[in-house]
Amino acid sequence: MSSRERRSVTPRARSGFRFLTAGVTGLATFGAITTTGAVAGEAAHTFERQQAEKQAEEAAAREAARLAAIPKVVVVDKRRPHKTVVRTRVVPNTGQVATTPGTGGAVRRPSSPVRSAPPAQQSAPAPAA
Repeated sequence: MSSRERRSVTPRARSGFRFLTAGVTGLATFGAITTTGAVAGEAAHTFERQQAEKQAEEAAAREAARLAAIPKVVVVDKRRPHKTVVRTRVVPNTGQVATTPGTGGAVRRPSSPVRSAPPAQQSAPAPAA
């Protein structure tokens, strides 16, 4: 072959081939990066899901252990002994009679002031000898 036959490709066609090669290389690079990202994203998602499941299992185990440690409450229904306490209080006589108003009557102040008796003096019991 002569050198003329080798030059059958024009400079315009050569530029077209270069452009085509660059485009195919760019598409291949884009596809490789996209695929790598998709695989890495799926792996990360799977890892997160496994970690969440593991944490949920651990939390359930901790909750079960906490509930097992709490003593069970047993309700016993039985009669308990009881005592009735009676307190008696002695009120000194003031010399006045307490009256309650009749039905339908109004409560009003007495016309004369109420006098209270002085407190009674009590002596202490003698000590036992």
